[in-house]
Amino acid sequence: AMGWSSATLALAAAAAGQPTYYEALGLLRDAPPALVRAAAASAGDSAEAEEAYTVLVDPSSRQRYDDLLDRVTEASQATEVARGRPAEQSSTRIGGGEAARAVDGNDSPYFDHGSCTHTDPWGQRDAWWRVDLGAPRSIGLLRVRNRAEAADRIRGWEARVGDSADPFANPLCGGPGGELGPSEWGEVRCQLVGRYAAVVLPGPKRILSLCEVQVFSMLTAPAVSAVQGQLYLQEYMQGRDRGVQLRSLLALGRAHFEAALYEEEDPVALEQIYARMADPKGLMTAADLNPLRARYLEKIASSPACLRHHLMDEPFERRCCQSTLTGSPVGCLSRAVSLLRAAGQKPQAERLYMRAKGLTWEEEPVVQWSSPWHTCEVYLPNVATSLVWSRDHERIAPLVSAVELSAKAFAADYAKLAAGGYFTGMYPGLAASGEWEQVTLYNGDMGWSEQLCAVASATCDMLRGRLPGEHLREFYFLSNTEEVAFVRLAAGTHLRPHNGGSNMRLNLDLPISGHEGAELTVGDVKKSWERGKVAFVYDDCVDHEVKHSGFHDFARLAIGFMHWDAVDALMAMRVKKEL
Repeated sequence: AMGWSSATLALAAAAAGQPTYYEALGLLRDAPPALVRAAAASAGDSAEAEEAYTVLVDPSSRQRYDDLLDRVTEASQATEVARGRPAEQSSTRIGGGEAARAVDGNDSPYFDHGSCTHTDPWGQRDAWWRVDLGAPRSIGLLRVRNRAEAADRIRGWEARVGDSADPFANPLCGGPGGELGPSEWGEVRCQLVGRYAAVVLPGPKRILSLCEVQVFSMLTAPAVSAVQGQLYLQEYMQGRDRGVQLRSLLALGRAHFEAALYEEEDPVALEQIYARMADPKGLMTAADLNPLRARYLEKIASSPACLRHHLMDEPFERRCCQSTLTGSPVGCLSRAVSLLRAAGQKPQAERLYMRAKGLTWEEEPVVQWSSPWHTCEVYLPNVATSLVWSRDHERIAPLVSAVELSAKAFAADYAKLAAGGYFTGMYPGLAASGEWEQVTLYNGDMGWSEQLCAVASATCDMLRGRLPGEHLREFYFLSNTEEVAFVRLAAGTHLRPHNGGSNMRLNLDLPISGHEGAELTVGDVKKSWERGKVAFVYDDCVDHEVKHSGFHDFARLAIGFMHWDAVDALMAMRVKKEL
């Protein structure tokens, strides 16, 4: 088996400054419980020793930890990818010797056991055997087993790996295979990528007989680091779920991902590794992994393979950064800035903003952002920007006035929706604590919900046709470019900094109840809500954060509407198209 387990684990442990629990107490894995207690008693009061003792002294948690260490070791083992795959050869002996025998899992070296291949017994020029792996695979090792009888036939054998069905058209895997004695295994190391793996015998009058062929995937050091890091993080998160803090596992997991980031250059591989840091239940704090995630995203966005596609032929065509809205370098950079802000690292976020502004490809700037706060993915430079807009702005005031005049009707509709159980949870990954629930009456995907408008009829009747971009729905970049929703935040809810992905949308809120203790931060501007009043309007492009420290649920009507500059530009585009 191939692997970099020891080297990678040593690199990760050194980077984290964190030994295993056994090493923290100076123990081997077979240490009896009495020795664990004695070692802990003499280890002092260090947090590492205390955590190690807590895990190792309990038989069930120790078994769980031992299983984790075994899985970490197993993650470095190569995978055999040829068994059972379709195989062919240059010719087949009449009466038996089919190509499939070499990948049947039976490695008996005796031909009469029915598991060895055989080409034309009269010999042929350039005999070959080939297995189709189904798709290009990274190959690190190829092994063959020779026959017990007529063993000298395989002298001068070669392995070749590539995407051509013609074995001799593919690159040589390592060097010549050399001589093999009766029943012996031979192997060559490859470091190649290809769909087909082949064994060939160059020259005239060659007879090829193989009793087994094994093809092992190539494990790169970054891939091993990532898998092992994911194992540590998963165990840490499962501990958090059980109410146990195992900070050593978090440190080891993070260090493995640090090692993978240092070692890997391919943006596709980096995205695959990035996905392994997922935290679907939100069990880690923003500071735990966000800074490391941000560095991954910046490295992906800055790679030439990603940058060359920043000037897209088709709007929003995905080329890289697949986890973002636009699948583009700007998407990665925007997400990275938000991650740093959510982790409380505002100076680092500003430095990343400056690096992003200096990033070019063929002398063209990659991002068009106008300020460190306006860092959304889809940024239209001709749209006027501000963190917070006055409610008295001539393009905002009519909607504000209409909303405030209907405040009582909205409150009545909210009460009916709440009583009917229509609220559902939203974006659990954004909630550092508490819960965000919502009922959406209108968005770009569904238009006005007839079912919900039958319950909240006053709200729908008053706002239908008042959204400035409602007649331009086909131009919405996101389904919620314009949106009408009732939002409810539980007491104690904290929504991490986030933005809506585009500067096409502005946000307007009308508090209904429970606003006391709720605070909104837009960029570096702090705002408080006032019951029954639209106190401010803010830009959805800017990272905004909500903290509700009150004692009751905070309910509000949230209206997202299209920026007037975007409306005017899209109207001009529509007229031009019609003309």
